[in-house]
Amino acid sequence: MKRITLFFLCLIAAVFVYSQSARQFTVVNDDGLTLHFSVLDESEKTVQLVDIDNRNAVTRLVIPNLIKDASGVKYSFTGFSNSNNPLTSLQELILPDNLEQLKWQPFIHLPSMKRIVIPSSLKYHNGIIFQFGLGGVSGVPMEEIYILPTEVPVNTFSDAPFPYPSFNMDLTNVKVFLPTDYSKVYKSRVDWKMNAFGNTPVPYVEKLDIGATGYTSYFLNNENFEVPAGCTAYIVTGVTHDTTAPFYRRAKVKAFGPGKLLPKQTGFILKATPNSTVSYRAYVDGVEEDVTGNLLVGTATGEEFSVSGNRYFVLANGDDGIGFYKQGIRNGTSIKLPAHRAGLCLPSSVSSAKGIIVDFDSTIDGTATEIGSTQTVDTEKNEKLYDLQGRRTEHPSHGIYIVNRKKIVK
Repeated sequence: MKRITLFFLCLIAAVFVYSQSARQFTVVNDDGLTLHFSVLDESEKTVQLVDIDNRNAVTRLVIPNLIKDASGVKYSFTGFSNSNNPLTSLQELILPDNLEQLKWQPFIHLPSMKRIVIPSSLKYHNGIIFQFGLGGVSGVPMEEIYILPTEVPVNTFSDAPFPYPSFNMDLTNVKVFLPTDYSKVYKSRVDWKMNAFGNTPVPYVEKLDIGATGYTSYFLNNENFEVPAGCTAYIVTGVTHDTTAPFYRRAKVKAFGPGKLLPKQTGFILKATPNSTVSYRAYVDGVEEDVTGNLLVGTATGEEFSVSGNRYFVLANGDDGIGFYKQGIRNGTSIKLPAHRAGLCLPSSVSSAKGIIVDFDSTIDGTATEIGSTQTVDTEKNEKLYDLQGRRTEHPSHGIYIVNRKKIVK
């Protein structure tokens, strides 16, 4: 018994001596805050943050990627622990891009946090990520958490993989963002998937930027896609054409409203508010929609599509409006898509078309055409008119024509 007691006393003494001997220095960041660092490993030149001057008045903290001591020696920040130095007013924490590890309860004394980004460089954590504020389950005004690593950080706690979800704050109303196509990976890890008390899953979401047209193509390789509120998803299941027309006159489109689940590896078009960012759920339990016959192809990593006998088109806002057009000078023989985008693949027998114009808004019962309702209007001189066979008309006589994808009476 005496030997055991002596051992622990020696261990405590060693820890105390080490903590006292660890070299510390200060750095002033770009916001003018004085940060106190302690050297973790002199040979590897790594440090951790131990304190901040006037800490309780700090609302935004940026920890620099590269830290220099007074002599100019460079160190990398690889640990963050503020358990003994609470930042009671901190609302936004920007961690360095080269952060590699998080220690036990690193955010426990951050009760006012609203936004945090976990950088892609993070490799290890010591048991708890979603604990903000002492107790961690209520009262924290957290709004957004960004988890950027594409390789799930390893839990280094001695009792791993037990995640201690009872210490997590309630994330039900928090947007916890993951990299595109990584919901399955994180939801499959026991130390990352459970919300407060371990009763429900962490409500992970992914995000998608929508451009000025309000339409974008999309593709997820590893997980299904739940259509978000206020959005509509479309697949293309067929087209008809006229060999004398400059574009295809009809496209068969199937629409899916909010809450519908599109299977993984489905290329689709998403309609949303122009110039917005959409949050969506992926890898969701439920009945998936039938997308048999979908003519949209996609890629997870970026890919060029070029198969003999096929013609390819990309979604664009072209001369005749939103539709599918040949890409650049490729003349339809190929397309090059960035990651998580989709394009239209058709047999080469329809290669004479300039493009396929689709009136997505008129989709009813799974079909849509490029022509809307008939109207009587006066057309402007610079508007392009087509006859009912799809031929461009420069000097129209009286009759029914197509302008801006709608029938008009001239």
